[in-house]
Amino acid sequence: MIRSIPLFSFLIVGLLAIAPAAAQQPTGERLASGDGGDREAGLEHGKETRHQTAADEKVGRSGPLIYPVIANHGGVVHLPDAAQQPRTGTKLVVDLTGGGDPAQLNAGVEKLARFLNIYAGAGAKPAAAKIAVVFHGGATLAVLNEDAYTAKFKTASNPNLKLLRQLHDAGVELFVCGQALNGQGGAPDEVADFIDVAVSALTAIVNLQSDGYAYIPLAIATPKPAPAARATSASSADKSVDALNDRNR
Repeated sequence: MIRSIPLFSFLIVGLLAIAPAAAQQPTGERLASGDGGDREAGLEHGKETRHQTAADEKVGRSGPLIYPVIANHGGVVHLPDAAQQPRTGTKLVVDLTGGGDPAQLNAGVEKLARFLNIYAGAGAKPAAAKIAVVFHGGATLAVLNEDAYTAKFKTASNPNLKLLRQLHDAGVELFVCGQALNGQGGAPDEVADFIDVAVSALTAIVNLQSDGYAYIPLAIATPKPAPAARATSASSADKSVDALNDRNR
């Protein structure tokens, strides 16, 4: 009995030493050659598919700009399935007060074109809307006729007139505050002939709201050019250097 114990131990040790070669195969190699490798490849393929799907969805969501009424201004995206579709019968009074660089198109006037295009073609179907605009504040003089505007601002033309004419021809009512016009050195006979002079912005807006128009404030301003940096003269710079040297002596 005593001799059988060493023999039994020897057999156990031998069995442990003779392990299958596959058990010593590196984990990475087993994954690459077996089911685990296929799983990793599948995960990578899944990631690529998700990324491609996201890219496709992004392309699908961004449609081209369209200009259903006002060409080349106020472009909109057609969203026939979106919530809160434009409604026929809507009435808007836009309180336009933003000014800016007189040599550029007033940014608020550009925005008006977008309002019109939204109701005309951004939704599932065109929606007839009434839009009235009241100019005052910084936007007052944007409505001057060509001669008055160029004389006042020393520009080649009034950059707003062409688009304002398009808006008028599309049915937008245009008013300018008579009080603001007078206060800024303008006169009723200097206003473009298709724009009406109101007694005041106050009366125009209140009257239109009483007629069921929804009030839309619009104070967006056209960026003005940055003022040129003042150059320091050579003599001033020399004096500053001399003063600094005197203090350091």
